[in-house]
Amino acid sequence: ALEFVEGDAMGFTGSQLLATPVEPGQEAEISVTLTAPNTPGTYRSDWQLSNEQGSFFGLGANANVSFYVQIIVQ
Repeated sequence: ALEFVEGDAMGFTGSQLLATPVEPGQEAEISVTLTAPNTPGTYRSDWQLSNEQGSFFGLGANANVSFYVQIIVQ
């Protein structure tokens, strides 16, 4: 599943389950609907994936770094 971990959730609630399991080395497309805030500024939303047991994993040598979306609202 795709899990929001910190920052501005931009309207996202809950988890985004993947349609099918993704094995190590495989690729998958994931999409979620986010809503930009009304107030101008820079907004960042950090995300990680989780396995069937609910354990988080991500990027980096230890697979513990989140990835993020950042937008600028003008």
